[in-house]
Amino acid sequence: MINEYVRLLKARNWMKKNQPFLYSWHAYVGFELDLFSQFRSWRTVKEVASSRNLQEELLLRWVEVGLSIRHLKKKGKDKIKTASKFSLPSTPKNPRSTGIILKEMMELHIPTLLSYPELLRSNKKNTFDHEEHGPTVARTSSLLE
Repeated sequence: MINEYVRLLKARNWMKKNQPFLYSWHAYVGFELDLFSQFRSWRTVKEVASSRNLQEELLLRWVEVGLSIRHLKKKGKDKIKTASKFSLPSTPKNPRSTGIILKEMMELHIPTLLSYPELLRSNKKNTFDHEEHGPTVARTSSLLE
């Protein structure tokens, strides 16, 4: 019984330690799909899903995370709006958007980190795909300069 309790406590602690990742994940998805601008005014999930041809159920899950971490706010039964534009990346169309840093982290660095065990086992090296990631890294460098 004690071992089961310790196991559950450890699992809960790992989940709590990973909770901050949800902020980055949510901001990345919102930036990549330009969802924060879609919810600039009060709209329903159904309206945004329909207008952007997105899966409504998955968009609803993204909205639920956004509400819990306060990137989004809710009015009434189903109206959603972007809460704090200051802390969120602007639209992908803006060349100075900080969202490009999230894009680089989520599409380049995190996948590399997740492939690390396989790299250790295989003795291979990752190669940088200039066509896929070059423009993102260039925009990130430009933003940081």
